[in-house]
Amino acid sequence: GDDSGDDSGDDSGDDPGDDSESEIEDSIEAAVEAWEKVLSSRTVKPSKREIDDIARRHSVVIGKWCAFPGNEREADALWAAVARQLSSRRSALSVAGCHCAKVSSRAPDKDGQVICVYTRDYQDAGEVFAVRDALRGACGW
Repeated sequence: GDDSGDDSGDDSGDDPGDDSESEIEDSIEAAVEAWEKVLSSRTVKPSKREIDDIARRHSVVIGKWCAFPGNEREADALWAAVARQLSSRRSALSVAGCHCAKVSSRAPDKDGQVICVYTRDYQDAGEVFAVRDALRGACGW
């Protein structure tokens, strides 16, 4: 919960529903172990169903929409629209299920930026497409 911008890892747990960092790390580690076990036990690629089962079993289901604006002006406008939407719990994007977003910093020697908008569960098609529709409608994505 500190809005000062300090990302030192001090998480007081003010946001209900957030897991502690160690719980998240444990879930990811367990999912990676399950994934490696599946890969080592066969020569064929795992199915989407197997991947989804591992993700669900270990609560690693956050989804992501990405936009790649064509120029800096487009990136600024799109990020402003996304930020405005996320600043209100009643906005189309928030109601749809988006819980956070980020924009990449632009390296001087690289072209372009990416804006990522996250969903709570990539396996929830209703939420995924509601977020997409909100991005298209409210943010001009």
